[in-house]
Amino acid sequence: MSRSADRWSSIGALFYWVGLLFAIAAFCAVGASNTLIGERLEHQTVPLSWILAGIAIVALLVCERCNSLTAPAPQPDLTRPAEPQAPGSPEIAAQAFQNNA
Repeated sequence: MSRSADRWSSIGALFYWVGLLFAIAAFCAVGASNTLIGERLEHQTVPLSWILAGIAIVALLVCERCNSLTAPAPQPDLTRPAEPQAPGSPEIAAQAFQNNA
């Protein structure tokens, strides 16, 4: 693996754990919102759990983007020969239509 791909992979792993941590923190904030301490931390318009969940979503999306940058491109299978087309296939019918026109 190249250094660039290795770096993107480690950045993706970091954002994965950040996203997981903030998702757990969001669930804890929802559970703590029913207590006196948790109620003091909650804002009237934007609850703390929403902010934590938003950070978790963004971090997990960045993780997915980093993983897609390091994933190898799919290679065609060159070991199998091309399958012959059936006589009634749409490709052959289209060719015959074009030849007759």
